[in-house]
Amino acid sequence: MNIAIIPAKKNSLRIKNKNIKCLDGKPIILHVIDKLKQTKLFSQIIVSTDSKKIKKLVEMNGAEVPYLRSKKLSDNHSSTKSVIMDVVKKNFIKNLDKKFIFCFYSTSVFFSKKNLIEGINLLKKNKKKFIFTATEYDHPVQRGFYSEKKLLFFDKKSLKKRTQDLKRFYHDAAQFYLAVGNTWLEKKEIINQKSLYITLNKNSVVDIDDLEDWKAAEIMWRHGNE
Repeated sequence: MNIAIIPAKKNSLRIKNKNIKCLDGKPIILHVIDKLKQTKLFSQIIVSTDSKKIKKLVEMNGAEVPYLRSKKLSDNHSSTKSVIMDVVKKNFIKNLDKKFIFCFYSTSVFFSKKNLIEGINLLKKNKKKFIFTATEYDHPVQRGFYSEKKLLFFDKKSLKKRTQDLKRFYHDAAQFYLAVGNTWLEKKEIINQKSLYITLNKNSVVDIDDLEDWKAAEIMWRHGNE
């Protein structure tokens, strides 16, 4: 049985009211909830929030908010895993060893049912591991640099190598995180050396952190729904 948990606190730093900001005329979190319902893969869709406004909005659209999240877990330092652990510990979910628990951000609108099924099948074979989505960096990270009065390079030797000879590196695509219920309560981080990932096309996802990301997501959303 699959359960979706969506963290959606009231405040956000870089985009005001990001979790309920409208995408194509509808609060973005409702797009996520609608997509989850359409897959017919989930027995529960739970939203963890500290906001009465968000609680009312999502409950009117088919999600559950069994309690309001504490202030301690709603600041800018609380991790995603701690929020999911909090929901799991509240004992709203029974038989944890048999439940596949997904975490979706309220802005994770670019996942597909195919991605979810791939994650479920991967977890069935690896029940003690975390599964997450990843995508390849646009440009080899080995050629990266930053500036502190002078240019400092990630790997100066890589500047002399051909791009095709460099190893591929990936980063978190932030579309979903998945594990068996009991695994969420363990001390290990979601992304650790034993985690497994599903590779998404880098042109098919946007991790929305700032307004530039939001604009890119709007374009991608319109293109995908034309």
